[in-house]
Amino acid sequence: ENAYEDAGFMPDKGHACRLAQRPEVAARIVELRREQEEAVDASPYAVIAALVRMAKDAETLKTPAAAKEARLNLLEAHRLRLVLAEERQLERGRDGYGYR
Repeated sequence: ENAYEDAGFMPDKGHACRLAQRPEVAARIVELRREQEEAVDASPYAVIAALVRMAKDAETLKTPAAAKEARLNLLEAHRLRLVLAEERQLERGRDGYGYR
């Protein structure tokens, strides 16, 4: 539904149901669900790599919704990198290798 609004259409709960019945949309939903299941077992670095890959894929579509998806994926990848760096810094402090 959000993607429909992002593309410039009026919001309506029925749009999502109609779109989900289109073969290409249904295939993409299956693909996203598969990726989501794989992400549950993935390391943080694998998740970051997947976000960057999805952003690159979205950029090739050249639509406003794809540009938004790419931007959000890159922002999330950056946020995860910062969280990992902070965790590493905290671990170094606990291990006696840091300056704390």
